[in-house]
Amino acid sequence: MLKPVDTDISLIYECPQCEMRHWLNEDEVRLSPDFVCCGKLYKIKPVKIKLEFAMLTEPIKNNRLKDEVVAKLRGLGYDRGKAQLMVSEAIKDTKTPEDLMKNALSKDI
Repeated sequence: MLKPVDTDISLIYECPQCEMRHWLNEDEVRLSPDFVCCGKLYKIKPVKIKLEFAMLTEPIKNNRLKDEVVAKLRGLGYDRGKAQLMVSEAIKDTKTPEDLMKNALSKDI
C-alpha cells in the first residue's frame, strides 16, 4: 500500500463583514498570515496540522461503510437482502475498507 508523499490542505477563512470565504493553503498562511477583503487587511491565525496515516488491522465494524457498500451493490442490480448477505459474508474476511467491495462481489454465488 502506498503512503502519501505530500499534502495539499486548504484553510478556509471567512470575512466577518461580507462572509466571503477565502481559501489559503498552509504555505500561504505561514508566509503571509493575512488577507484583504472589503478594503480591510485581516490578520489570520495560522494553525499546525499533523496528519497520521494508519492501516486497519482489525475487521471492519463500521455500519456506515457496510451501508455504503450495500447501496453500491444495489446500484449494480442486487436486491437489498442479497447485497446485505454479500457484505455480511465479506466483512468476515476483510481487513481494509478498500477490499470490502471486492470481497462482497466475490461472495456472489
